[in-house]
Amino acid sequence: MPLSFFMITTFAKLSLFAFITFKTLANAKEPAPPVKELLFSSRDPLEFHTALQQAKEQNLPKQTLLEAQFLYLIDQQDTAGLAALSVPLTPLFDAFNPDHSEIFTLEDDWKAIIRFTQALKALEQNKPREFKETIKSAFWHSPRQASVFAPHIDQFKVDQSMLKVQFNFNKPYLKLLEPKAYTFNKNAKANLLIFWSPWSQEFIETIDDFKALCEITKSNDISNSTILTELSDEAFKDAKQTIQELSLQQTTHWIADSNDNFLARTLRIQSIPTVVLVNKEGKVKFNGHPSNKKFWLELKKIVPNLERPKPQ
Repeated sequence: MPLSFFMITTFAKLSLFAFITFKTLANAKEPAPPVKELLFSSRDPLEFHTALQQAKEQNLPKQTLLEAQFLYLIDQQDTAGLAALSVPLTPLFDAFNPDHSEIFTLEDDWKAIIRFTQALKALEQNKPREFKETIKSAFWHSPRQASVFAPHIDQFKVDQSMLKVQFNFNKPYLKLLEPKAYTFNKNAKANLLIFWSPWSQEFIETIDDFKALCEITKSNDISNSTILTELSDEAFKDAKQTIQELSLQQTTHWIADSNDNFLARTLRIQSIPTVVLVNKEGKVKFNGHPSNKKFWLELKKIVPNLERPKPQ
């Protein structure tokens, strides 16, 4: 099933569900009561919080409640919520009770999620040194969860690098569909750079979401440009064919990166699709996946009445 352009990429889900499976097979517990099943399976916000309140009323152990909240927030990719969860989790760092756990068999895995939430809290508070130390500790406790931690480390490094970038609006680039020079619109409220590839399955399968993003930014005076970083003749040919077959000619400005991949190198583009939001002053306000909630928060700072489109 394709990943929506607007859906949150759940890095932790598979590994955490692996914990649940392992725990179930290892302990072969009695079937959970209905409220507990609902607590750990619900992903609808109202349904989950109703189950959480019922679980509290039934006096389920605090550790069990916190594990359920952790899974829910991971699924929602609610970084701020995970950071806030570090507050009730931290006092329980050395108080892991395997009998109260629905997820973990090892104390180290429990400690790893606490360190992970602490690391996210450090990011929220703009404490880079503390983030580095706590995320290292999370990895130490549970190396097999590296895939959970790595995206946050990568994003942290990108964000730190972007603080030093001053975007050049005047540098010319080649229009992909015609042999003309293109420069970014320094008079718009902001510039949105969308890095793509005709060979990206995610980009192709979520093309409706891409078009919705282009439409909503254009209608709010945010200039969007879609940038091809592969510069081979084959890439150019496939890109033009894709644009034509999907009738995307008027959707956005289609341009190619410079011969030395100046944009991709400067903006540390590591995966496709990636969006980069640049304000009028040439400062990078976001660099990452278009599904990231922070991206939409930054857009709303520029255009307060902008509403995020629903996934197609």
